[in-house]
Amino acid sequence: MKPSIFSRARTWLMEPKTRVTILGAAASLAVAFVRRGMVPWPTIEQFLVAWFVHFCALLVFLLVTYAVILRFSKFFVGYEQKETSFKDQMVEITYYVYMTVFASAIFMMVVMSWSPSDEFD
Repeated sequence: MKPSIFSRARTWLMEPKTRVTILGAAASLAVAFVRRGMVPWPTIEQFLVAWFVHFCALLVFLLVTYAVILRFSKFFVGYEQKETSFKDQMVEITYYVYMTVFASAIFMMVVMSWSPSDEFD
């Protein structure tokens, strides 16, 4: 019996690479929204372009982070990396970078929307 489309979709969504890619898209959307000043875009084209540009910038940031971790892996990971084991940990490192960016964007959104009261009436 052929598996249903829902079971195949569930299997696809449970793969770590798929989940990290979705997290990267969400992180880039959060960064784009915060950089915009939490104001909606006038057109859908501007929204998609901003999201794509921030997603590409996040990928460049990820590549720079990979290079630093490759160079100083003992400092960042806690032990020396072997050539074969680093490929297995790419998804984990990607997850940590995306979560850091996503949490930073959420934090910036809270700080931007939280107006301090400087009047004591």
